[in-house]
Amino acid sequence: MKNFSANTFLTATLLFSAAFSGAAWAVPPSLPIICRGGAGSLRLSTSNNNAAFHFSKTSGPASEGLEPGQCAWRDRAVGGSEPSCIQQYNTNATAWIFPGKKEDSYFTSDIGKHWLKDLLSESQYVTFQAYNPHSGACIVITRVGE
Repeated sequence: MKNFSANTFLTATLLFSAAFSGAAWAVPPSLPIICRGGAGSLRLSTSNNNAAFHFSKTSGPASEGLEPGQCAWRDRAVGGSEPSCIQQYNTNATAWIFPGKKEDSYFTSDIGKHWLKDLLSESQYVTFQAYNPHSGACIVITRVGE
């Protein structure tokens, strides 16, 4: 009986630990964040195939309006402790970007139409599904669009 109880306890402990550690490693849910092109800083890293947009924070949600180069969550401002950049990983992108000359800029990517070119123009708005990784790194893009 002791072996059965010890085995049952060990099995239950392992299952609980696996379930708990799996929840700790789960990707957070993505939420909509909207960015307006223009005055932000675009960066493309060809060494690790990442693309990023560094933006200015607003004092309210995107629905209250965005100035060129700003981003905000749909329902609130980007918090003071949240990063002021948004990044998409593994885009396998190549770009020749000419600020102020969107029509002359060239962009290819494995993910199709790329948002970096759209953010060259202050008349363009891009909605992303993203999450804050809480690691000091940029907000992570999981999908472009609603």
